[in-house]
Amino acid sequence: MIQAALSHKPITIFGDGKQIRDYIHICDLVQALLLCGEQQAAVNEVFNIGSGEGVSMVEAALRIGSIAGAPVVFLRGRNVSN
Repeated sequence: MIQAALSHKPITIFGDGKQIRDYIHICDLVQALLLCGEQQAAVNEVFNIGSGEGVSMVEAALRIGSIAGAPVVFLRGRNVSN
């Protein structure tokens, strides 16, 4: 979305945009991965890393579009899966 907005292209949302994503800062992700690499107990385990604060795709697109001056386009066709 950010790349499209910075290129002055429309941000496309598929479906209703209610899908939730939990964005985190890259530094927090790197710290979590380093901690996993240091702990023997983490070997072959699965971890979900997040902030615990979800943001809908449409909310993120509208914020990004507003900041960058890019339009947000919704595609709600039959072939769109959620």
